[in-house]
Amino acid sequence: MYLRNLALGAILLFSFSDAIAKPLRTDLAACARLMKFVQANNIDYGQEEFPEDLNFDFKRPEIEQFFYANETLWTMGFDRNELLRFAQKFYKGIPLTQREQIEYKKTRARFKQLRFAFALYDKSHEYPEFVNVVTRTMGELQDAEKNHHPEIVKKKAGELIELLRKNQWATFIDEISSFTPSSRKQFEAAISEQIDFLRGKLKKQGVTGKTFHKMRKVVSRMVALFSAVNLLYPSSENQQAFEFLSTLNRRIGDLHDHLVSLKFSGSLDYENDKFKVPDDIRRNLQKLINAFEPVLKSS
Repeated sequence: MYLRNLALGAILLFSFSDAIAKPLRTDLAACARLMKFVQANNIDYGQEEFPEDLNFDFKRPEIEQFFYANETLWTMGFDRNELLRFAQKFYKGIPLTQREQIEYKKTRARFKQLRFAFALYDKSHEYPEFVNVVTRTMGELQDAEKNHHPEIVKKKAGELIELLRKNQWATFIDEISSFTPSSRKQFEAAISEQIDFLRGKLKKQGVTGKTFHKMRKVVSRMVALFSAVNLLYPSSENQQAFEFLSTLNRRIGDLHDHLVSLKFSGSLDYENDKFKVPDDIRRNLQKLINAFEPVLKSS
């Protein structure tokens, strides 16, 4: 099953520039293009407007290809032994070199993209348990290292080392091979649920750091979606959507990083203290909600 998925991921990326999709081989160049979108998913482009004419008519074959694009990105770029070596250095308190720091961030980005792919395109629209644990542990390790908490770094590095052991890793591979593509109706319902979540939180007087992080995840998933859309459906409108979402993602991310720093310093109760969502972020979240309402209702 896993080999079948890899084969599909290797040959079934499509160019939709023609009326009839033509299969293309997925090579390193295609993965590099997708990685460029992934690495640019939190750049502040200064883009304040979401495109008015949004084409969101994706059927099951396209939804399936969005997933395989991300699976191939992960498959062709991930080295378990290298990540294990990084984790061991973290555990021993040995700083990563600048190149290793870059590679660690790229690896985590691949994991996040794969996790988002399941949330967006699998019929369950949920994170697979083991994929989620690995991705989350990498993020917690990175946050602890960034905020200079060596005891937490060692703890999380130990957890990551255990997750990467061969007997555990088989579970990860099984989860990836279990992918079942969502139907168009299921896909649109999942997106609608995410938009409804944002709408509900914006109605609140204030949100906690934990809730704000969940709001950020919605935006990050949308950036991940339009990374794949831009790879398969390149257009000025889709690029504008990507830049709008990337800009919003960066601003939310910067604020969330500050909240995490306050949490580590002990000056913020991350799960209970509430704050008002800044006006610029609130305004652009509302633009995102407004843009998707007519698209989802007409589908």
